[in-house]
Amino acid sequence: MRIFTLLFEDDGHESRRIEFTGYEPSEALMVLKHERAARRATLWESDRRLGTIMRSDSGFWQISA
Repeated sequence: MRIFTLLFEDDGHESRRIEFTGYEPSEALMVLKHERAARRATLWESDRRLGTIMRSDSGFWQISA
């Protein structure tokens, strides 16, 4: 299994870092579904930035490189 890190930006709420293990980067969606909507997180694998992820208020995922 691989180790991934989600870094949450300081957007008026606390900055956070969540590390999790998984087989694919897509497993970050399962971690993020427990976070409040409209909070942007950067996904990392070791020192490699994979992209940013955010769930909108209406439940859609926004994923960018």
